[in-house]
Amino acid sequence: MKQKVALYGISLMIMTSLHHAYGAWLYGTPWRLHMLAFSLPVIILNWIYVKQTRYSKALYYLFCTANLVLSIWFIGLYEGVYNHLFKNLLFFAGVNGQTMASLFPPPMYEMPNDFLFELTGVLQALLVIPLGYYFIVMVASQRMRRQNGH
Repeated sequence: MKQKVALYGISLMIMTSLHHAYGAWLYGTPWRLHMLAFSLPVIILNWIYVKQTRYSKALYYLFCTANLVLSIWFIGLYEGVYNHLFKNLLFFAGVNGQTMASLFPPPMYEMPNDFLFELTGVLQALLVIPLGYYFIVMVASQRMRRQNGH
């Protein structure tokens, strides 16, 4: 299960890296590149965790925390679901500009005006679904193993 969590965690963080780098270039907002300070360490951590040859409790907890807080919560749910999926649904449903500006204030948010930027943003929301599922299964199975004395 850890391989699937790592695979989707790495995929999500690669997607967010590409998304933010493209957004920084597209909108002339280099501050978007700050996301790489989060995504690259999580990519490396996921890779290290899967490649470890013996179990480390500290590395397990770091792996779980990074994936839960940064990948699932911050990137998948906030960035992917709220910032992109929800924003696009409201925008294309015709919600008025004042409401959109109050929910997604500029300059932090851009209204949909570039297909690739919005697509990579929405893909973050889609990648969090299997990541969240496999994360829950992994943590539950780890917990059951501990309860059964393994």
